[in-house]
Amino acid sequence: MKRQKESVSIGPPLECHLASFQELIEKLASEPLHLTAIDPPGAEILRKAVQNHIADCLPLVTAVTQDKVIGWCAIAPHHKPGFTHTGALGIGLLPNYRRVGIGSLLFNSALEKAQKMQLTRIELEVLSSNTSAISFYRKHDFIIEGCKVKARMYEGIYDDVIIMARMLS
Repeated sequence: MKRQKESVSIGPPLECHLASFQELIEKLASEPLHLTAIDPPGAEILRKAVQNHIADCLPLVTAVTQDKVIGWCAIAPHHKPGFTHTGALGIGLLPNYRRVGIGSLLFNSALEKAQKMQLTRIELEVLSSNTSAISFYRKHDFIIEGCKVKARMYEGIYDDVIIMARMLS
C-alpha cells in the first residue's frame, strides 16, 4: 500500500533521527540487487558523516514522517583539484514511499543546496537493472554519459553500471 506525502517533512537530518537514519540505511542495503553499495556504514561512521555534512553545510536532506526517517538525498562535492564543481548524488527511499513525489522533493531540496554551493555538475552511477531509478534520474534531466559493462557481479549475476550526469546552470 502506497503512503502519501502530505505528512512528510523534508529537511536537514536532526541528531534525534540518527538511529532512524541508520535503520533506513540498513533496510535499503537489504535491496542489494539495485544498489552499487550493499554494506551499510556502522552507526558511528554514519553519525560522523552526517555531522560533517551539517558542519560543512553540504547538501544532505532527509524525509521524515512520524519521527521516522523514510528517505534521504545527499550530494557530496568532489575535493580533487579540477573537479570541485562536481558533486556525487546518493538517494534512497523506503519502497512504500516511492512513486508519490517524495524522491523528487528530496532531490530538489538537495539540488537547491548544491546550486548555492556553486556546483555545476551532479553525477551518479546506477545499475542498469534498476530501471525505476534510471527513469527517475531521466525525469530530473540526467543524461547517460557511459556504461561500465559487467562492472558489478553479485551472487554470480553481472550488471552494467550506467554513468549519468546533470549540468546545472
